[in-house]
Amino acid sequence: MLKGKRMNNWKQSNIGDVVEIKYGKDHKILNDGKYPLYGSGGIMRYVESFIYDKPSVLIPRKGSIENLFFTDKPFWSVDTLFWTKTDANKIDPRFLFYLLSCIKLSRFDEGSAIPSLTVKTLNEIVISYPESLTEQIQIRKVLEKIDMKIELLRQQNQTLEEMAQTLFKEWFVNFRFPGAGKMVDSELGMIPKGWEVKSIQEISDVAIGRTPPRKESEWFSIDKSDWKWVSIRDMGNSGIYISETAECLTKRAVVKFNVPIAKKGTILVSFKLTLGRINIANEDLVTNEAIAHINLKSTNNLNAEFMYLFFKNFNFNSLGSTSSIATAVNSQSIKRIELVIPTNDVLLKFKILINPLFSKIDNNSQQIQTLSQLRDRLLPKLMSGEIKVKM
Repeated sequence: MLKGKRMNNWKQSNIGDVVEIKYGKDHKILNDGKYPLYGSGGIMRYVESFIYDKPSVLIPRKGSIENLFFTDKPFWSVDTLFWTKTDANKIDPRFLFYLLSCIKLSRFDEGSAIPSLTVKTLNEIVISYPESLTEQIQIRKVLEKIDMKIELLRQQNQTLEEMAQTLFKEWFVNFRFPGAGKMVDSELGMIPKGWEVKSIQEISDVAIGRTPPRKESEWFSIDKSDWKWVSIRDMGNSGIYISETAECLTKRAVVKFNVPIAKKGTILVSFKLTLGRINIANEDLVTNEAIAHINLKSTNNLNAEFMYLFFKNFNFNSLGSTSSIATAVNSQSIKRIELVIPTNDVLLKFKILINPLFSKIDNNSQQIQTLSQLRDRLLPKLMSGEIKVKM
């Protein structure tokens, strides 16, 4: 790639000149099939028929209108999404996806309480792109290679986590572990002799995150040198280990509002709105008030990875709901959760097996973060012609 001024063979047009914006619609028959059914949150399920079978960009109509999807396989889209029928003689569909990803679609919000877009608004957005399809394809291939590497690392992490989960269930749910012997009765049922039942508050210190007054914008920032501030959405966007957030809190805000700091290695558990999202803090950070910080006491031999696997197997719905407005449990419910604590020798054997898996996941996660940052830096420069691609 060569840096330089914008090329002369780029043209401008309205989106409506190169694509047809189509409405999704409800799928009447929800039998299981092979075609993905997309909603505004991504693939919802798989169905028997498709609405379109060529490459397409899917754009949310309301809410998270910048959360775009691309698919090059047959799909169905519900009515919360627009999808594009692209004139492939004018613009490469995946190039269009990257191009739209650079446009802050929230600027075209229709002004309602919930961010929303219309076909008319989308059609009138002006885009700039190379006239040459070959050039468009060369540009998107640069970004595509990065995305493919990111996806490969994510798939690796999913496989590694599944291996750890399988081992955890075998040892600590089915109690089929090396040296398994006599079972004895406990408040949680039959458990191996020598194991104990303890609550979360007995094995850890539990704190709750905090949000400064939202109307006072001076407490919030996007400067990564400030305190990274975890939301439930950030938790959903991360893998096991979390270190990236959409927003930060200023250092003054953390001091003024006495915001609890989750140290590196703290287990984060969401307990409001979306129950049971679990992450491990990969650095010191802060969170909002919907997230509990579980900091293991040094007096026991448990580690964050064991607790992550425990919580991923825990049925949070068993805690009940304390809110008529949204799904939630209170922090006391989290503290009272009970778990079976293995003997130290069993824990040590388990750690020897799972630590390499989690170490690889952590390493992959750091690579994903680096590659994502590289892509995000390249994307606007490639899409504006500031960086040229050798033909």
